[in-house]
Amino acid sequence: MTSRAYFRLLQPYQYHSDSLFEFGMKLSTVAKGYIARLFLVFDVLNGTHWERIRVQLPVSVGDSTYSILFPQYPGLSECTTSDAFLVIWKIGYLKSIFKDIAQRGYAANSFRQVVFEVVQVESNLYSYCLASRVDRDPRSIRLEQPLYPRITGGSYGVVGGYTLDSLVFYPDGK
Repeated sequence: MTSRAYFRLLQPYQYHSDSLFEFGMKLSTVAKGYIARLFLVFDVLNGTHWERIRVQLPVSVGDSTYSILFPQYPGLSECTTSDAFLVIWKIGYLKSIFKDIAQRGYAANSFRQVVFEVVQVESNLYSYCLASRVDRDPRSIRLEQPLYPRITGGSYGVVGGYTLDSLVFYPDGK
């Protein structure tokens, strides 16, 4: 995490909504594609018990007001000749998540974590995703389990691999 991202995550209201923060990562040499996502984790008091909720930060929204009514989430991206990437988000999306949580009517809420996740897929799984178009829905956040046959006869499903790497940031320093 860059120092710029660190300070903007700690105090998002000190920055203009169009301000940017970014996360980057070096990819595996065998990765053919990847999905990078950022989640905010909150503890909320729902009635008389605390619940942990996790909200994905969109990469864009359907309007210029930073409302999260029509969020668009990152899809599967092909690895380029470089083995590193950088994902950029706007502070306005972060503020919208905080505002949405505050307006949901919970008795209390507490911002606990920021989780940066990267799913790297190898070539067979990447080919499946392209052929079945599982990542074409910009409002979907899942990488579906494959039923796509790549073996002659077609009864074995897809043989492919992926890794899930995550970086967890605790804003309170604990």
